[in-house]
Amino acid sequence: MLPSNPFATSRTRPGRIPFAFEEKESLELLLENWEEQRFRGVILGPHGSGKSTLLETIYNYFDQQSISYTRFSVRDQTSFSIRELRLVKNSTIVIDGYEQLSWWSRWQIKNHCRKYSNQILVTAHQSVGLPIIFQTSPSLERLQYLADWLMQSHEYHCEIDSSCLEEIWNNHPSDLRECLFQLYHLYESQRKQRLCQSQELESNLTGSKVASFSPSA
Repeated sequence: MLPSNPFATSRTRPGRIPFAFEEKESLELLLENWEEQRFRGVILGPHGSGKSTLLETIYNYFDQQSISYTRFSVRDQTSFSIRELRLVKNSTIVIDGYEQLSWWSRWQIKNHCRKYSNQILVTAHQSVGLPIIFQTSPSLERLQYLADWLMQSHEYHCEIDSSCLEEIWNNHPSDLRECLFQLYHLYESQRKQRLCQSQELESNLTGSKVASFSPSA
């Protein structure tokens, strides 16, 4: 039986892996910046850079502190309901994928937050008219950290050296999600190759044992 793949989606989706803060970054500093902006702000970063993973870290903090919040994930403009938003009052509104909304939807959201004293925190790929409180900055070092974290205590460590990671990173710069997807395929290739080698060795050993116990003519 093949060992499980540490880079499978079930292991790398937001909420399953930690957000890798740089040395001078922290959740505390992010929240301080948000408070300084009167609890209005955007987490800015390119596609696949860890924004949704960072939100999961923030959700965990909110849960621990019993902070009320309502989360929305925008896949496209039709997946967001203003009607649902209007039910939220005196709470924190978190919207992942804010830039995908129309300017009219954004205006309604901002107006609703002002009217009902709602705090707002969103993620976006580009400026959306809210104060920037944090920018995700993916790097080769962060990719290395995530790869090491995912493979720790795993039953089989595939051979991923620094040059291999660098090649993957250069092919998909700034997109940690795609890099992890490529590592999934690399792991699959290596573990299946290892299995074939193991089965071949076992077959040879079995053949040798059969030959050694064969009755002489």
